[in-house]
Amino acid sequence: MKIKVETVVLVLVIAALGAYLVLRNTDRTHYSLPEPDAVSAAQVTRIEIHRPDGTVHLERAEGDLWRIQPAGHKADKNKVDDMLEPIADLKLTAMVSESEAYNRYDLGKDRKITVKAWAGDELVREFSVGKVAPSYKHTFITLAGDPRVYHAVGSFRHAFDQTAEDLRDKNVLSFEPKDIRKITVRLRDTSTVLVREEKVAAADAGAAADETPSPKTGSPAETRPVWKSTEGKSLDAAAVNRLLTTLSDLQCSEYLIDRNPSDFGTPLITIRLEGTQSYELTVFPRESSEEGPYPAVSSTMEDPFHLGTFSVENLLELFQEKSEGDPQ
Repeated sequence: MKIKVETVVLVLVIAALGAYLVLRNTDRTHYSLPEPDAVSAAQVTRIEIHRPDGTVHLERAEGDLWRIQPAGHKADKNKVDDMLEPIADLKLTAMVSESEAYNRYDLGKDRKITVKAWAGDELVREFSVGKVAPSYKHTFITLAGDPRVYHAVGSFRHAFDQTAEDLRDKNVLSFEPKDIRKITVRLRDTSTVLVREEKVAAADAGAAADETPSPKTGSPAETRPVWKSTEGKSLDAAAVNRLLTTLSDLQCSEYLIDRNPSDFGTPLITIRLEGTQSYELTVFPRESSEEGPYPAVSSTMEDPFHLGTFSVENLLELFQEKSEGDPQ
């Protein structure tokens, strides 16, 4: 009899515990996650990023071109795209906290980053970004008007944790190398002018350089570019191509706001490129450390900027030996 009573009590205890687990209102199983409205990245026209140390304003100029306001500087497209992705596709996977203990998630006033995005005059997205979760697959966020902390898909704090200078497009020279026909280089006291010519490729050396068909293919003879100085000397085409490749997508390390070219003294090297368009780059000696960056200016940018040592050494390599060994 005693065993039967104990069995009944045990069954009742298990049933009660099961009911408790099913019916209790826990944070893990009984809450509804907000579902942010879908936003198309293409429709976003303005973004504001409020950081503890200031606010960055971005406006779409046209297409994929974004400007940092109020200065109007061109923004780095890839960095803007990194912002648009979580703005457009904000997905929540779990509620993390209702306690409003924001500091542990870097969502306190001195750490959080608040993001606002507009489509025209309509505010279509607003949320605050905290730190990345330990899994590195989620980011802690809060939504406007909602005090709870959520997990959002993706590791994206770094995309918004940037100043206006960080977001600025660092490309200071851009062109197609094949479009350049003439290069003028002034290195200290030496001036070198290179002109591009088209030479018939060795396999078609017997063919005329015009539209004479190739014996092998029946098509016009193939040509290859040859660079010659105005004195008639040929230069290593591979070296010139390296120079053009370096310049064709030249990135600076930072812009020098409120500085003028006259602040930097006598230029170290000036390179002028002529073709379908003309471009000019001037590099000045380092201002302090022997290992520091070089001040420079470009015909395509308003502000001076710093170029890293590696970039400048690549520019000097082709002409340094001639400058030192054959001064004019």
